[in-house]
Amino acid sequence: MKLVLARLSPTYRPCFILYVIEKLPQRQIAELLGIRITSVAKYVSRGREEFRQMYHRIIDEMQETEQGRKHE
Repeated sequence: MKLVLARLSPTYRPCFILYVIEKLPQRQIAELLGIRITSVAKYVSRGREEFRQMYHRIIDEMQETEQGRKHE
């Protein structure tokens, strides 16, 4: 999971972590980061989608690497 978080866009990562992992309300995140609450909602949503895609990509890469090792 840390690898996926590290690859998230720096624009989305803070909002994603504060909302999804730290469970802070969007209003508090907006205040902490000095951005509009609508931006927080947008960044969380986009961060979730990016996280999902990145997670699947990393899993696929790991499986391909593992399969390559089995065939050596």
